Amino acid sequence: TFRALDITLVAISTDDYVGANNMHHDTRGAIDVHSDPDATVIQRFGLTDRDEQVDHIIARPTVFIIDADGIIRYRYVSRSAADRPTSALLVLAAESLTLTGRKESTIA
Repeated sequence: TFRALDITLVAISTDDYVGANNMHHDTRGAIDVHSDPDATVIQRFGLTDRDEQVDHIIARPTVFIIDADGIIRYRYVSRSAADRPTSALLVLAAESLTLTGRKESTIA
């Protein structure tokens, strides 16, 4: 459904390259996963969380829908690792932008 809307899904993970690559393969290539093991990018957006089990900074699950001009048109910042928007909600948000003639990509 996202491909039909000309949307690219991109994830930024604190996993190392191997972990990010595994995540990419786990999604059958549906999501481009980029490694940010030092959380540099994630910290710039203020989207860090803490994994208490390993005492490590991780990314707070967040979704941005960004239009072709680089403007954030939709933002979802989770309250916890289990709090994530449904695919249906994201498709609806993306379709609303498509109806206005904007092209967008999604960072998840």
